[in-house]
Amino acid sequence: MKISISSSRKRGLTPDLRLVQKYLKNNIEDLEISYFMADETSKNRMAKKGFKDAKKRYCNTVENVICVDASIQGKKYKTGKKVLIAVPYDYQFKAVNRVETEPDYKKTNSFKGFDYIIAGSPFTKEVYTKCYNIPNCQIIENVVTPMAWNMRREKAARDSREKYERMFPKMKGKKVIAILTNGKVKEDEPSPYEGFHLKKVLDSIDSSYFVITNSEEILDHAITLGNEYTEKFAYINKALDPRRILYFAEYLFTNSGMYASYMAGRGKSVYCIGYVENNFEKFMKRRFPNLYIKTLNSVPDYIQEYGEENKNFSRYFSYEKSENPCEVIKRIYVDSV
Repeated sequence: MKISISSSRKRGLTPDLRLVQKYLKNNIEDLEISYFMADETSKNRMAKKGFKDAKKRYCNTVENVICVDASIQGKKYKTGKKVLIAVPYDYQFKAVNRVETEPDYKKTNSFKGFDYIIAGSPFTKEVYTKCYNIPNCQIIENVVTPMAWNMRREKAARDSREKYERMFPKMKGKKVIAILTNGKVKEDEPSPYEGFHLKKVLDSIDSSYFVITNSEEILDHAITLGNEYTEKFAYINKALDPRRILYFAEYLFTNSGMYASYMAGRGKSVYCIGYVENNFEKFMKRRFPNLYIKTLNSVPDYIQEYGEENKNFSRYFSYEKSENPCEVIKRIYVDSV
């Protein structure tokens, strides 16, 4: 059997695709896996044309496909089963924002050619039902995405935590507060962290907590901190994958819909922070205003018991019970033989 794993838009082999690939290799005999990874956002005109030509040739010969986005649309594939793992990228929030605020919004055909969609959450099922024409596509409910499933495994969480504890020994035994941002503020725009007081925030947080961030803006505020603050604060650079922090963090403050959705599957507190006014931020301001934080100076006020609003968010952005999504995907292909 031949299965192709496809992705583009600078995504490469994503964590979800990596987990599926490993599972299928271990559980399907005589499996041949092919790949299509392309940077369709390249500014080089010749490179962009080359990617498009390669994609066209690929789509005409490929048999079975697993995607995480619509950058290689399902309708272009000629044969086999076409499966979309609906990772909650920003386009989902953009689509639902439009359908809920634009009275003349018309459904698009972006996902029309897929046979199956692994929804991952009630939210994502709603997105595809409201925003896209998918008349012949089966939405698979009550199954989370592969990474969300992996995050629930104790060993995976333990391994991720131990890796970070080796880098930040002061974190050991403490509850982690993750402040993870996505996107970049334009140079000609004021920083959203103007007036942010990192020292005061850290002083207000109990010593049993440890704060990790990937935000360079927050790092700028850490320059004046004394060595004593290494007991409760660390910055991770771009060489580290912030998604691994989601495996063990107790609280997440983010402007990334993908990070927030993954965290929801663990039943932990998630809050949206105002940063670059992206689609997830706009969605949260409208639909979950009590979980939207205008200023990071307020972070200590939200280190509290996992409340009803957090529970509602978790139930909406992740299925509480799920079988292994990789096994579900395997059955789609094996049962079709």
